[in-house]
Amino acid sequence: MKEDDSDGCKACTCNLLGTVNNEGCNKQDGTCTCKRLVEGTNCDRCLPDHYGLSDEAEGCKACDCDPGGAIHSHCDTTDSSYYCPSIDYHTYEAERAHGYLTEEKPRQQVAGREPTWTGGGFMVVRERSNLTFIVDDLKKSGLYNLVLRYELPPESATVGWEDHQGTVLFAQTHIQGPRV
Repeated sequence: MKEDDSDGCKACTCNLLGTVNNEGCNKQDGTCTCKRLVEGTNCDRCLPDHYGLSDEAEGCKACDCDPGGAIHSHCDTTDSSYYCPSIDYHTYEAERAHGYLTEEKPRQQVAGREPTWTGGGFMVVRERSNLTFIVDDLKKSGLYNLVLRYELPPESATVGWEDHQGTVLFAQTHIQGPRV
């Protein structure tokens, strides 16, 4: 409250979770005193590379991204300390792969239903056929999970996953720059 303010007291806009001792506004001037890992005029957001605004003493937690698997050190959600891209973060469509003894089939979306696939269709891959994917956009080496999605044709309802097999081959290419 100030003498020169005819409205008297004003509502505090500080975020209680982000202020020191969770006290909100300074009673004299209405300013917010942020916890160590919190920022903003109202102490309402975590510092960059931090997440989870809470009533803990520091206010937020540092992102703990795995340097081998994370694209960057920014947390992707307010409740997670890891960057977890969707399962389709790097998607390689079979229709764009190099195929041997394969057949491309277009797929039509059913009106009113979300598609359960990516890309424009699917590839029919039979025995002794193969698909070769060129993967050249991984930013760094590390551990990656390879997920293959496939659908069995309706006529093979008696054949399960255990009756299918595949081979994954990794080729490493080193590009040497000019010698100085």
